Parts: sequence; C-alpha cells; structure tokens
Amino acid sequence: MKQGIFLLAIFWLSCAPPTRETANSVAKQVDVFIGTTGGGNMHPGATTPFGMIALSPHTDSQHWGNMGYNYADSFIIGFVHNQVSGIGCSEYGNFLVMPARNHISLENFGYKSPRTNEQGKPGYYAVTLTKPNVRAELTATARTAHHRYTFKQNAKGDTLKLLFNMSRCSFPQKPKRSEARIENDGMIHGFGIYDEGFGSDPSEMQAFFSAKPSKKPDVISVYKQSEIFSNRTSIQAGKSEECGVILGWITEKEEETIELTCAISYKSYQNSDNYIRTIEEKGTTFNRIAEQVETAWNELLNKIQIQGGSETERKLFYTALYRMCLMPTDITGETPDNFKATGKAFTNYFAIWDTYRTQNPFFTLWLPSLQKDLLNALLDIADDRGWLPDGFTGNGLTPIQGGTNADVLFADAAVKNLKGVDYERAFKYVMKNATDTTGDKPSFQATKGRYADYLRQGFLYADKQWVSVSKSLEYAYNDYCVYALANAIGKGDSTRFALERSLKVFELFDTTTGFFRPKRSDGKWIEPFKPTLIFPEGQVWSYEVHYYEGSAWQYLGYVPHNFYRLIELLGGKEKFIAKWDTLLTNRNKEGYFTIWNEPDMLAVWQYIYAGKADRVQRFTRDVLKENFRVAPDGYKGNDDSGTLSAWYVWASLGLFPNAGQDWYFVGSPVFTKAIIKLENGNALVINAPNASEKNVYVKSLKLNGVPIDRAWIRHSEIASGATLDFEMTDAPTDWGSGELPPSPSFNKIQQ
Repeated sequence: MKQGIFLLAIFWLSCAPPTRETANSVAKQVDVFIGTTGGGNMHPGATTPFGMIALSPHTDSQHWGNMGYNYADSFIIGFVHNQVSGIGCSEYGNFLVMPARNHISLENFGYKSPRTNEQGKPGYYAVTLTKPNVRAELTATARTAHHRYTFKQNAKGDTLKLLFNMSRCSFPQKPKRSEARIENDGMIHGFGIYDEGFGSDPSEMQAFFSAKPSKKPDVISVYKQSEIFSNRTSIQAGKSEECGVILGWITEKEEETIELTCAISYKSYQNSDNYIRTIEEKGTTFNRIAEQVETAWNELLNKIQIQGGSETERKLFYTALYRMCLMPTDITGETPDNFKATGKAFTNYFAIWDTYRTQNPFFTLWLPSLQKDLLNALLDIADDRGWLPDGFTGNGLTPIQGGTNADVLFADAAVKNLKGVDYERAFKYVMKNATDTTGDKPSFQATKGRYADYLRQGFLYADKQWVSVSKSLEYAYNDYCVYALANAIGKGDSTRFALERSLKVFELFDTTTGFFRPKRSDGKWIEPFKPTLIFPEGQVWSYEVHYYEGSAWQYLGYVPHNFYRLIELLGGKEKFIAKWDTLLTNRNKEGYFTIWNEPDMLAVWQYIYAGKADRVQRFTRDVLKENFRVAPDGYKGNDDSGTLSAWYVWASLGLFPNAGQDWYFVGSPVFTKAIIKLENGNALVINAPNASEKNVYVKSLKLNGVPIDRAWIRHSEIASGATLDFEMTDAPTDWGSGELPPSPSFNKIQQ
C-alpha cells in the first residue's frame, strides 16, 4: 500500500473492528513518558501520526522551555487539544478541559489537582485526579478528541463538573480575545485569538473549538476571570483575560461517567462541528477509537522491525520512532481561505534548522511519499508568504535560527531523486534565498535571504552581525545546497557562483587556534577568544554572541560540503583525529560535544573522512548509552520535533545522513537484525548477527553479498531495497579506510 493512502487511513480512522493486539505489538514498546521532564520537553498525550489533535495533560508550571506538561510537576491543571513536541519554547495548548466537583475556584488554576496512577501508550492517556476523585481517560483521532471522565465515590447530590477554559494557551502566548458559548443544541463553542507565540509572522493565531458532552447538563454557567455567571450562555474576554464554560451534572450515583467529544479548527466552527458530526455518524465508542489509534500506530511503527539489543534499547528505539512521527502536523482543509494548497497542507515545521539533519532524511528513505508531501506543502507556504520558511507554526513563520535551511531539504531530496517534488518551484525560492537582500536589516534574528555583506565577501563580520560565525557557516552550506539542487535538475551552471561563494567561509578559519573565529571588519580577530564559550556571561541577544546555540568547538565541523579542506587546515588527518578526540572525549562538558545540540549531530560521524570508522563505532555506541534512558528524564535536551529521536534511530541502525548529499555514513548497528519496510514493497535489511554491547566494531561489511571497504553508502544503493551484512567484533579494525567519502564542492571546484 502506498504511504499516502496509509496515512490517509490513519488520519480518518474507520470504524472497522480493530486488529487484536499480538504479543509482539511494537506499539507496546513505546514509553510516552520518556523525555517529559529534564529537558526533553515532550508530552504524553493522545495523538495519531502527524495528527492535528494532540490531547495532552498540562501541569502547573508555566515558563520558557515548558511545553505545558512536566512529569516532575505535582498538579494537573487540565487537558488541552493541540500541542507541539520537544520544542525549546511553547506554542498552542488551547481549549483546556478539567473535571471538578461541586465548588470551583478559578483564581490561579484553583481547580488544579494532584495526580496518581498515570498511564499512557500511543493514542491513549489516563490519570487519576485525586482532588475531584476522577479517573480521566483521553484518546484521539486526527481531528477529534475524546475524553472519558469517571467520577468515583460520589455523594448523593454532588455536582459533577467540566470546566472549559477557552483562553488557555501555553507560555509565552497570551490570549488577545476569546469567547465561549453554549448553543441551544447543547454544543459548546469556544474561540480564541492568541498572540506572542513562537510563530511570529504574523504573531497572532486563531482557533475554533467545538465540544459535545454525552449527557445533557443539569447546570450551565459561563465565567470571566474569577466571576461565574449562572444560567448565561455566552461570554467574551479581552487581552490576557480568561473566559469559559462550566457544565454541571447533579448525580444520584456513587460512580458516574461523562464522555466528551471535541474538535478544533483553525478556520471555522463549521469545520470543528463537522469533525464531531463525522465521528458521531460512525457510531463508534471511546474504547474502539483507542484500539484503532493504537492499531494505526502499531502498523506504522511495525514498518521497521528489529531483533536483538536489550529491552531498554528496543524500548528507546520504538519510542524515538514514535516521537519522529508527531510533527509536522497535517492540517489539510484547515488553511486560510486565501491560501492555495496544491496538495496536502502541513504546519509545525518547528523548525527546519533542527529536522533537516535527521528526521527529514529518514522520511526520504522510509516514507518518501510523506517527505514529498511535506516539501510541496513548504512550497505552498512559500507561494503564500514569499519565502521558504525555516519554521512555520500557528499559521506564522517562526524566527530564523541560522541560515535558510529549507535549501538543504530540497537539495537532499533532489540529489536522492525523490519523486513528485516540484523542483522548478523550489529552485525559484532557493535562488531567492541565495541572492535576495530585502530582508537585510539589523536584527537578532537571521534574515530572510542573505545579508548584503555576505553576498559581497562570502562571510559576515562580528562587529556587524549577531552570531556572525555560525551564520556564515550555515549560509555557506546553504549556498552549496542551492548549487546541488540546481545541478540535480540540470541548472548547475546558473548557480556556480553559489558553489564558489560557499568556500569563502574559510576566511574565518584561524590556523593559529584551529577554529572558525569571529573577525572584525578591520580584519582583526575578536579577542579574547575562548572556543568553549557559548554565551558570554549575561549575554544572549548581544553582538558578543558569535555562534548560535553553540561554541567554536561545536561549529568546527560544519563544512560538510568541503570537509577535506578543513582537515588540511587542521594540519592533516592525524591532527584532525587528535582534535576530534578532544571534542569527543570531553563530551557533555560545556562547549564540547553534546548530542542534544544540533550543531554537534554530525561531528561524531566525521572521523570517517579520515578513515577512522572505528572511532565512529565506539563513540556512537557510547553516546547512545550515555544520553538516552528509559525514564521521564531520559533525554538530556530538547527533542526538537523528533530531531534528537531521529538521531537515536539512525545511530541504532548503524547509518547516518549527510543531509544535502546523496550518501550515508556507516556506523555500528545496535540490533542483530533490522528490517526497514520500504514503500516500494522491498526492504532494507541490516544484519549484524553478533552485534552486542561488547561487539561494537565492524570487521567487514557486505552490500548485497559483495564486500565493501568503505564506511559510507549511496542512497541509490539502498533506497530500492538492499541487504547489509555486518560482521562485528570487540576490537578496533581498519575497516572502512579503503575508500573515503566524497567532498562534493571541493571536487566540483577542481573540475
């Protein structure tokens, strides 16, 4: 079955009887609580693959770096209907629902509750709220949210309540305007305009909410701020104010269950009402929906089968694969009226600066029809906004974190011959990125397009631009990717200027210190220079910051288009290896290699350029073991929309992409066997029968039965199906030194 059809089936879950779960259900391996505290910034809520609904609990701490849920918090404040995953700053968290009993205090989330017996799996979440003594259960389809609240140990005459907060949004967003209504037919409606989120162009987003309870309430009221208005059916609130609805059921039963079907839309009440109507017409139940969603997750995750490894490694692998498939979010049919979608529509590219390195290349190999849809949807955004985004969420372009890294996505797809992408349209926009200076203005965000100074000299001066070194490095690789895309579609000559400009960044390399350094416009290096420094004390948004979220050490290897030139400047292979040993042996120390920081994600693999694949094998295994655990704090840093999870998946399989180029590094497979089912019906089979915690080194490798002595593989060699047979051993070998990987821009310039 083609992946596009498969995803559609997931998004619109049918009411066919769910598949009975088997003992080897891979969805059971997923631990939705991994990474929900300690930096991962993930949520445990109920959702479908790439679904618009993410029905998740929110806890009571509200601050930067908190997505809304933190496992370490003591109180739950309610359950929201949209959520991003693993991001360093928040967005969404709208339309909060919370069960309560009898009296409700509205000030400072007075209805919040301690929790116990928290459980979760793909598509299902449950928790006991001890204050109202309610068992809360959540499940979801792609467009509908399903709540089940069981009120226990009721006294006769208790009023069982559901509170709807229509103004709720995750920090730092603020409600600009909101409203709540109870319609004559019993439908609950909410609307909000939310401002100051991470989607900054425009900064506002709007959302509509519909909800239908399973029972007609006995008592209705609305509220604004801390005041409750009995028997009113509508209310509005202004900027930074809250409003909502409270429904009440007077019970005569010791235990009573109230179910709730909800939907959101970014376009209209008509859409959100229709999503509820559609699911009701199917006559399904809460339990069946939960079963179907888990089945859908199981079918998707089971497209990669693994054997061997430890129970911990298998659980981490499938949890990471699950996290990779939460975003971007399919919002087909939910774009603004004047937005022209040529196919599926997606949002929550959050952000490409992260995902282009790991997640998107994995989709290109594993789910190419999905990646095709994601890229064409980006082009639709570009048609609407005039630029390819670096990130897009809440119907807004997000701040650009470094370069114009959509260039890398389209180059990666083109050189790997991904079918169905409108490369001519992509070429227009990456050329605009490479040549247009209309966005050049003083700013602590990277500009759209290029700076005029960069176009003139091929790098940026530190006394004129914030994070001048990292921007220069990113623009250099972006320029190479502009050429790579153009060359793949027969237009390479028109972009040779970008290829040649991509090498000028080496003007920032200081041979005395062996680092890319900030340089003043008078030609002098910035002093003092500390290569482990990320942010000077007390400085974040300052021209004293020269590297974006990183240090000189962490950006040293970011010349993937001409890595051999870097090796030469460092003094040759042996000195390069010694320098990289310093970077890796000091890992997790301030300013050195940290896997949860994106600029470092390629570094451990780059030993292969010097013929030292054994270092890659040892260090990738160590990084996997040291930085990922089956625990709520099992990720040390943000997952960034599945970016870090995708690194785990790649490294566990023993492969890694060099995004924007048509080949993969080869590492050390963790599992004795992995079968990646491809969309064409074939499979990429990775056999490593004696792989173990001890046997981390590669003694030999066969590709389709033919021995190879190179630690890199072309995409074309595996994309249609292939078999890799590893022979592993417990001691370092010189395997992989026979043929080193290409250095594309260096080779092209020489021609």
